[in-house]
Amino acid sequence: MFEQFVYSLETQLMKLGQRLWSPDARSRQFEEADDLIGRLQKRQELLSRSQCELDAARRRITSNRTSEALLVSQIESCVHRGVPQQAYPHALELDRVRQALAEDQTALPRIEQRCWSLQFQVRQLERQLARVQEAIYCGRTQG
Repeated sequence: MFEQFVYSLETQLMKLGQRLWSPDARSRQFEEADDLIGRLQKRQELLSRSQCELDAARRRITSNRTSEALLVSQIESCVHRGVPQQAYPHALELDRVRQALAEDQTALPRIEQRCWSLQFQVRQLERQLARVQEAIYCGRTQG
């Protein structure tokens, strides 16, 4: 008899504790919104850095293509004028420019893919956050 009373009291205290300390649906929604905001900010920062990297790679490609054309014409001019020894430094520079151009052209699709993926993730997080905020401010609970 006493054991049943203690067990019953224990069970009631446990239920009371769960009600007191477990967050209600609204609190869980606020926590979820906070989590989504944090994740969204991190993704947006990463996207911003990736877009800057993409822009820089595109600028380098454009610049190196221009330099490549200029160096080729300088080399041709030196050879045409009969001073091939002056073409040598231009040829070395042309080799360096072509290597940098190849590296950027190889990296460009990877950077573009990363930007696309991050943009997709940002849109997903924005939608999730909008649903949670709508539920919070319209007084609904999410299931």
